Amino acid sequence: MNVWILCWFVIAVLSTLVVIVCAVALVRHILLLGRTAKQAQDEIQPIVDDIARQGREASAKTASFQVPGSKNRS
Repeated sequence: MNVWILCWFVIAVLSTLVVIVCAVALVRHILLLGRTAKQAQDEIQPIVDDIARQGREASAKTASFQVPGSKNRS
């Protein structure tokens, strides 16, 4: 009877260790993903800013255009 208790105890300890190792690996991967996302954002942000600036410039230019013949259609 004591052998079964010892077997279940060993199984419980091993499964607990496996869960702890998986949790540590998950946290490590989450931290790595966060750093990678931050690095990607830092590298992409200048391009996004340039596209936004060019979009504002294009919008300002198109706002100054007038439709040909619009003076006669009042």
